[in-house]
Amino acid sequence: MPEIGKRLANKSHREDVAEHFPDPRVRKAIEVEVALIAQYDQLLGEVALALPRSAKAPEVQTFARLHSVPGLGQILALVL
Repeated sequence: MPEIGKRLANKSHREDVAEHFPDPRVRKAIEVEVALIAQYDQLLGEVALALPRSAKAPEVQTFARLHSVPGLGQILALVL
């Protein structure tokens, strides 16, 4: 199987990924997975926007410190 050669994290690279698979059953499964990933991207984007707004005033300094740690994004900083 040849490499896809694209980063699938980029939304525009996911459009034709199913074409790389000759078996129609596998192709359909890949199409479903790509559709699920698109839905998750949208939902996680909404969560990422809503969570920082929900941080309460006393927690803002703690959130800022956690968010400054390399590798900790907004969501994980809020969870911690």
